[in-house]
Amino acid sequence: MAATVYSNHYLGSKEYSYWGPPLIQLPLVAEPAAADVQLIRQIGFGSYGVVWSVVDPRNGKKAALKKLVNAFDDYVAIKRALRELKLLCFCRHDNILGAIEVLKTPLLIGPFRHVFVLTDLMQCDLHNVIIRNPRIADEYVKLFTYQILRGLKYLHSAHILHRDLKPGNILVNNNLQIKICDFGFARKQEFDESCEMTAEVVTQYYRAPEILTGSPHYTSKLDIWSVGCIMAEMISGKVLFEASGPVKQLDMITDYLGTPSLSEFGGACQAAVQYVLSSKKSPKLRNLMYLVSTDLSEEAFNFLVKLLKFDPKKRISAAEAMYDPYLQGGRLTYHTYICSCCKPGKPLSSCDTEPSCYKVFEDVHPQISLAAAKHELYTLIKNNSRAIRGQSLTISTTGLQIMNCTAVLNGKKLSPTSKFASEHDQ
Repeated sequence: MAATVYSNHYLGSKEYSYWGPPLIQLPLVAEPAAADVQLIRQIGFGSYGVVWSVVDPRNGKKAALKKLVNAFDDYVAIKRALRELKLLCFCRHDNILGAIEVLKTPLLIGPFRHVFVLTDLMQCDLHNVIIRNPRIADEYVKLFTYQILRGLKYLHSAHILHRDLKPGNILVNNNLQIKICDFGFARKQEFDESCEMTAEVVTQYYRAPEILTGSPHYTSKLDIWSVGCIMAEMISGKVLFEASGPVKQLDMITDYLGTPSLSEFGGACQAAVQYVLSSKKSPKLRNLMYLVSTDLSEEAFNFLVKLLKFDPKKRISAAEAMYDPYLQGGRLTYHTYICSCCKPGKPLSSCDTEPSCYKVFEDVHPQISLAAAKHELYTLIKNNSRAIRGQSLTISTTGLQIMNCTAVLNGKKLSPTSKFASEHDQ
């Protein structure tokens, strides 16, 4: 099919050549104002942070400013914030949201609570895309799923578990490039099976059976289960396993996948094993197929089943999944029109188109102290702040300042009495 130029109603500020059916609709992002003023507009928030849309006056580029809130309130918050910041600075991959810069602040020399990170600005998250496009065309399901797996391959090769994959933590930009974000629950993979890991991870609807059955140890395959749930949601426009609680979530999974054998439970807690085995259910995979979509192709269904194996040892890996026949159209589309790794006429090669990470992520020391965490944070900021045209971004007690450019929030200059500044001063 020949490439077609579609209007910027779908793709933001410029026209873009793209192969395929009419593009899915994304929400429009307002154009930045003059580059001599730093505009701040809140675009997202969560339990552990706030995100603003900003313009870097040093180069006029739009970016996202993330504020890790109350990063040093308690020991758990310290480890979470430091691990997330280290991951943002560590990851360098087209399908993972990494840090462009960690902002300097004079408050580091005294008491401080928040951390500010500059990242790429994305158009919206995948949850928003699904809401606006209840039945995403198969071409885009393949394109998005391939990119998610491409980012996961990089993370898993660095021994990083994301542990909270869901549509809300997958960002999409104007060119339909995917970036995995939000590393608040991420951690380094633990290969010692005797080492217990927390089960308080992953939003319930995307939680793998090994988590639901209380297994004290799990692997990168828990992220693959989440990818299967996300793919099914893109196809159907609704959550695949939407239950009112973890027990009913497990019931719903076994209703379709059937009762697993005892060997498939791994290290699940005995109570969970007895509960599941108490009701013998035969697999109803065809019912699962119709639950996702009445016109789901055989190829898509077979791939989905590989992602949604009850036994994590039988579940496909990210590196294997990218080469499944179902995704080859998405892989070709990505490397023809979107990626930054391929040059015109250059043949696709797995060694440079699906890169692994050749370094292993160094996690936060489990017994790190508050003083050591602050010192490590200061080192991270020092090593990951950069100057553009000799100018650096800074946070000051009068607000967000970038070389005499004062931040503006809702049309008003930030001052020491503003909410933004006063929060930072605490």
